[in-house]
Amino acid sequence: MTLCENVASHLSTYLSQNIVCGPIEAGYEVLVTPLLYPDRDNIELFLTETPDGLIRVSDLGQTMLKLSDYGFVPNRAPRRRAMIYQITASLGVRYENGSVLVDADQSTLGSKVWDLLMAVQKLSDLAFTVPAYVRASFSDEVEDYLVGRNIQYNRGVQLYLPTGYSFIIDFVIQETSLVHVLSANSQSYARERASLVYQNFMELREAQDPRQRVAVLDDRSEVWSDNTSIPMSHAANIVVRWSKKAELERVLTT
Repeated sequence: MTLCENVASHLSTYLSQNIVCGPIEAGYEVLVTPLLYPDRDNIELFLTETPDGLIRVSDLGQTMLKLSDYGFVPNRAPRRRAMIYQITASLGVRYENGSVLVDADQSTLGSKVWDLLMAVQKLSDLAFTVPAYVRASFSDEVEDYLVGRNIQYNRGVQLYLPTGYSFIIDFVIQETSLVHVLSANSQSYARERASLVYQNFMELREAQDPRQRVAVLDDRSEVWSDNTSIPMSHAANIVVRWSKKAELERVLTT
């Protein structure tokens, strides 16, 4: 096997293992991909069938919502709107009412979904064109917290389990704790994030990984209902809220 063939094989395995089908939301099937927004949230696509038998794939406006949070608001500048249309047109996808989408049949589904993912990735990077872009992601805030308390950590670590499952954990703390951090602006997105973390932690438990499994919830947004957080606690050793800093420090240092 050549080096190129070896890389292609590993890349194919990585993509297949890290593309997850999430729960059905409001009539849409959810595809969670390993590609990331600037705040390290996974890019998600939403799938449904059109009346004429095609498959519609859309981000349902998540990309524009995130750009707005970052300070990139298209309605404030014609140049920003032009950048959006230039990106979507170059990749053959549509921009409609704030959403990025494509319609595909079975023969073109793979290539068109890939074009859509590339468009979403390029659009999300427009956040870095905002001169005043200094908004820290929740992961950045957690990292600052760890640094301030001299807690040793590694961020964004790829874990490979003996079961063959692999994923990126947000933080490995002192080699004794595995930490996922969760932030969301809506209850539906909170459920999706919790579902993915639940899966990752269940895989760790199945692999009998001895490290502590910790989920940290950004509870400044009131989206973490008991229906979302309690099931996740069945897979995590500990679910702690960001507002409980003393409890968080105790969990990570003992």
